[in-house]
Amino acid sequence: MDFETLNVVDENMYRWALMLIQFILLMVAAASLLFILVSVVCAVCGFFTKTKRPARPKAKPEPPDPDAHQLLAVLAGLDEDLDESLTDSLPRRRASSIQQA
Repeated sequence: MDFETLNVVDENMYRWALMLIQFILLMVAAASLLFILVSVVCAVCGFFTKTKRPARPKAKPEPPDPDAHQLLAVLAGLDEDLDESLTDSLPRRRASSIQQA
């Protein structure tokens, strides 16, 4: 091979090497920009999901106000239960105190 042919091949290889380096640099730059973009989007999404207020629980419906008849029935039932418990416990206490003496 003569010198001129080698010189042309060298120039073409030099251009090819520069184009390859330029292509690699462009790919690295594109990947870096994509990484930065994804990182920013993830950070923003993470920030807004952490500061998002939790949904308020549904309020339980309030029971209707009881009327006077219902209140009197409940009070009478409690009064009967209280009287029965007091009357049942008195004879047992007296009987146990008499047996001990």
